[in-house]
Amino acid sequence: MSVWHESRCHDALAESARFGVHLLKSDELHLAQRFADREMDVADKFEGLDWSWDEDVPELGGALAYLRCRRSDSFVKYDHTMLIGDLEGGRLEPGEPLVYSRRRMDWLMQPMK
Repeated sequence: MSVWHESRCHDALAESARFGVHLLKSDELHLAQRFADREMDVADKFEGLDWSWDEDVPELGGALAYLRCRRSDSFVKYDHTMLIGDLEGGRLEPGEPLVYSRRRMDWLMQPMK
């Protein structure tokens, strides 16, 4: 996982022993935008959403996939911290993934025109 140094959750993630990775469904662009919002307080990002604690890791309900990871390494590259984790568990739901490619969010991996 890559976390921008100026992100409000950077320190918590960089210092945490465990973290979660969520793969969003193609119709969850609103969630991607919500969690990417630099103005919204971290605690408010979860308000009103279907989520629960998986021990010490927040898990969003309804995401395409959830991966619970134990941090095994981290390093800084430019203005981001890269977190390397060993998979401890997770779940997978049916659906199409939301993909970020070529500076746009979509689920169809097609060449840009």
